[in-house]
Amino acid sequence: MCRGIVQRLLLAVMVLTAPVLSQIPATAQNLLSGTGGLPVSFEINRGQLDERVRFFTRNSRYNLYLTATDAVYVIPDPSPDAHRAVAVYMRMTGADPNSLFAGTDELPGRTNYLKGNDPAGWRTDVPTFGGVLTTNVYPGVDVAWHGNRQNQLQYDFSVAPGARPEQIEWQIEGAQDVAIDADGNLVITTEFGVLKQLKPFTYQERNGLRAEVASRFEKRGANRVGFAVDNYDPEKTLVIDPSVTLNLLAFSTYLGGVGNDQGLDIKTDAAGNVYVTGYTLSPLFPTTPGSYDTSQNANEDVFVTKLNASATQLIFSTFIGGSGTDEASAIELDGSNNIYLTGYTTSSAYPTTAGAFDTTANGSADVFVTKLNPTGTALIYSTYIGGNVFEEAFDLTRDSSNNVYVTGRTNGGTFPVTVGAFDTSFNGGQSDVFVCKLDVTGANLVYSTFLGGDALDYGEGIAVDSGGNAYIAGFTQNGTVVDYPFTAGAFQTTYQGGTNDMFVTKLNALGSVLSYSTFLGGTDSDSASDIAIDSNGNAYIVGNVLNGGGFPVTVGAYDTTHNGAIDTAVCELNSTGSALVFSTFIGGNGSDVATAIAIDASGSPYVTGYTLNSVGTNYPATAGAYQTSHNGGHDAYLSRFSPNGSTLLYSTFLGGLADDQANGIALDANGNVFLAGMTTTTATTPFPTSLDAYQNFYGGAQDVFVAKFGDLAISGRTVDQAGLPLANTAVSLSGMRSGFMLTDAQGYFGFSDTIFNGSFNVAAVSTNYNFTPNNFPISPLLTNTELTFVGRPTSSGPTFSYAQVGGKVQSTVGAAPLGNTTLTLIDTVHPENTRTVTTDNLGKYNFSNVAAGAFYIVVPQREGFNFNPGVYDMAILGDQPNLDFAATPNNPRPVNDFDGDGKSDLAVFRPSDGNWYVLNSQTNGFSVTHFGAAGDVPVAEDFDGDRRTDFAVYRPSEGNWYRLMSSQGFSAVNFGIAGDQPVAADYDGDGKSDIAVWRPASGVWHRLNSSDGSYTAFQFGIAADRPLAADFDGDGKADPSVYRGGTWYRLNSANGSVAIFNFGLSTDKPLAGDFDGDGRADVAVWRPSNGVWYSVGSAGGEFAARAFGQNGDLPVPLDFDGDGKTDPAVYRGGTWYITRAGGAWSVSQFGLTTDIPNKAVQ
Repeated sequence: MCRGIVQRLLLAVMVLTAPVLSQIPATAQNLLSGTGGLPVSFEINRGQLDERVRFFTRNSRYNLYLTATDAVYVIPDPSPDAHRAVAVYMRMTGADPNSLFAGTDELPGRTNYLKGNDPAGWRTDVPTFGGVLTTNVYPGVDVAWHGNRQNQLQYDFSVAPGARPEQIEWQIEGAQDVAIDADGNLVITTEFGVLKQLKPFTYQERNGLRAEVASRFEKRGANRVGFAVDNYDPEKTLVIDPSVTLNLLAFSTYLGGVGNDQGLDIKTDAAGNVYVTGYTLSPLFPTTPGSYDTSQNANEDVFVTKLNASATQLIFSTFIGGSGTDEASAIELDGSNNIYLTGYTTSSAYPTTAGAFDTTANGSADVFVTKLNPTGTALIYSTYIGGNVFEEAFDLTRDSSNNVYVTGRTNGGTFPVTVGAFDTSFNGGQSDVFVCKLDVTGANLVYSTFLGGDALDYGEGIAVDSGGNAYIAGFTQNGTVVDYPFTAGAFQTTYQGGTNDMFVTKLNALGSVLSYSTFLGGTDSDSASDIAIDSNGNAYIVGNVLNGGGFPVTVGAYDTTHNGAIDTAVCELNSTGSALVFSTFIGGNGSDVATAIAIDASGSPYVTGYTLNSVGTNYPATAGAYQTSHNGGHDAYLSRFSPNGSTLLYSTFLGGLADDQANGIALDANGNVFLAGMTTTTATTPFPTSLDAYQNFYGGAQDVFVAKFGDLAISGRTVDQAGLPLANTAVSLSGMRSGFMLTDAQGYFGFSDTIFNGSFNVAAVSTNYNFTPNNFPISPLLTNTELTFVGRPTSSGPTFSYAQVGGKVQSTVGAAPLGNTTLTLIDTVHPENTRTVTTDNLGKYNFSNVAAGAFYIVVPQREGFNFNPGVYDMAILGDQPNLDFAATPNNPRPVNDFDGDGKSDLAVFRPSDGNWYVLNSQTNGFSVTHFGAAGDVPVAEDFDGDRRTDFAVYRPSEGNWYRLMSSQGFSAVNFGIAGDQPVAADYDGDGKSDIAVWRPASGVWHRLNSSDGSYTAFQFGIAADRPLAADFDGDGKADPSVYRGGTWYRLNSANGSVAIFNFGLSTDKPLAGDFDGDGRADVAVWRPSNGVWYSVGSAGGEFAARAFGQNGDLPVPLDFDGDGKTDPAVYRGGTWYITRAGGAWSVSQFGLTTDIPNKAVQ
């Protein structure tokens, strides 16, 4: 490209981007770290620029121009009023100037250039694209430019079989410096910022999976950079992708009730659905109707939960248990998605099945093995395994025939063993390892053996190879007479010292002979947590090493020096058990505990666990990872190593401000990583969750978490017209990724290897059904996406066209999604086909299976809101996915309005006689209603939704709510215990106040939702807090909040986020009211020491202070004049002092000194 082109491009960038960039600091920019939050898009050049430019993209930090052989970055000076820029040329040395360019993933946007008054010079309807593909830039090499998940620009080189990657080379001009940093990233320094290209991720497809190939940037001179690629298959396509693949948290959700819930293991199926198990102490742990057991049994129960591929809904969830303690430690799936579980039970009536190996409990605790059907509705088999003492299982796996292998520990006694097994006698000491193989029916032990010495031995992890050989890892203590068994020629044949040593044992397919058995340890305490094997029979072990004395590490491993009190150790043992392939530490300056390991097709190990270190830990995290610093308490971690253990490819923290612990890990075929664990991170110290997660709030005490790192998912279901699942339906994916699968027994499918901002098409095909729609085009893919295909039998006659009609409803106040809004679809030709749906928490709605070709009206409705448009009326010919409505609050629901005139009334409750005294604003009439007793708390609200306040009291001594509703009469509900504080409000957005209490002892909010009668509980706050609830985010739902000595903690119902800010003093009284009239509650306090009301308006953040009241008053913020704005008022010993619109104020004598004004802030 000649300098003349650049001169014109520099001028263009000054005009287009300098005002935007003028506020960005000049020197600290990483220019490739993003594009200002907008997806990357490319324009084709149709004469609006020099003809040598083929495509270009603009953003707030730089412009990029692509020519036949060059990528030209034009970077403006971000200084105010600057008119300078620099150009950095990245030229592909020796590239073909005649290579072909094509836009990919055409976007809906168009650009028009109308310069001057001559239409001949205008350029209109210029298309935009999500990417650009240039073919044969070198022989057999293509390059694709596109955006990634974080809206960062990136490029990929695709090297065809037989082509040479070493011919790819960038020659860089116009930069101040070109370097490769310590993390392997290419850093290009310019006068106005840094261009940073992340270390390449290079891979080849092997057996349908991405197998990583070691690669790196390579300097070939002062300003020339290429790629060095290690051993790869020259007969397969090689892709060089300078990007990071795991830094997206694709989804994350809480899962739990109000008690202690622990996630211990996780698996995923071919559709991307996620299966989690562990134990729960929560009676209200989420379950699904029709699942095996929807009621908690006693103490700790096993739970099994299946989430869809985007973790937005439960497919099924069930308890399993008896009258004692039941904990599942491991889960496995077979090819039909049957579920296998193991753990331990102290229940004499743990559920078993007829014909199972052992249907009777044996000792104080037994192992159980349970096989659950794919729908979670029935046990296929379930059995005890145990003797007359104590046993527990820690892991299980299965072979290709669905025999199940289990390991754990036993105290001996009458634990069942089989004739011919390796060791049929308990070895003494505290416990032995056991290894059992259970046949496919669950009726017989194929083999069962002890492994151990005469001290303490635990089997923590088990894996099985294609020949049925079992690999066991765990830890052992030095025996007094008998050590843990080892084999000649093994890596370590003697106990190394310290409290524990790891062991690794390979047991033959008959369970009769040790193929190898080795110690693995140093002179301190070492314990293995988990084991995985590759196709060559190499074993990968993860465990924990105390102090590190003498623990074996290998030359060239990632970290050969122990770091803190406890380090994670990751080791690969060769197939004969005679030598370490690699062994490395990973850790920080405290304690880091490993719990699980998985390996991908390339042999790259992934390990997880948790770090106990305090804030400031130096547990290693990689640049660009999801969380690169410790959050607080215990944090979960995820770390990935290169196949040879020499390089840390990816490492991240995962957590909030409290304790978070990962216990289980799973990989899918596309390299996505799934974690399960537990969190005590509350809503005030939030664990990260995805916006549309199944449960984005903390249930209480201790919750399960389920998280996925990797790509987005396209998932869904095929159903018939009655909504029943259509199993074994063929579903195909095409576009930037391709795939094919059959739906499972419940009609679910999922593709998880999809690309952010990419374009796709999904289609369902069956010989027995015609589906509506025929296919789903998705462009661009910006979030996890769920689809529904509705099938109509082909035998029922001609195919009719059906459409999907949907959209979202959003408040004009703060752009909050408006849930619980009713949408009505009216068929004007056949009114009997009228249907209604309700928006979800994200404000989304959808009508499926709408007959196309008819005229319809869509009407939104929710009390207290006006909608724009008021209706949609149209002839529906195909899918109408964007029928969106904007909702503006109108006449917000009044508070303390007993007569329904839209104005607050003066109302007091007199404990001495149990009477309510109300002065109605409409008639100025006075009324007395006997409803209550001494000791009651007045809680008058609109409980029946008729826009009139209902008399109500909460009786703390009983935990009862007594209500006299204006439209429904008397009601008594027991909801609460001694010490609870009533916090009634409209939490579910149905226009009716919900019964609710806040429990200071635990900080848990308990509420009874009026919309569907469901119960909700979650922890938010601590004992010293003051609770209050109001609609701060404008979505029509009350937001739980607490005030803590001048700090506000608010849980926004619109998106589940937590807002924390300082406003007030510890002696202030917190209150909420809409002082600016924008439809949202404002944060406010009343200060008794000076009688001043302080507030911050939600509309514009304006601070206001007004003196009104004196020490000893009770503030009563209500809307006495009905103008939609809260009026400051105080109650002083029977006298009301009220401000009104315009600053006027009034005084009314109404009440006694001992009366309690309703809605007064105590």
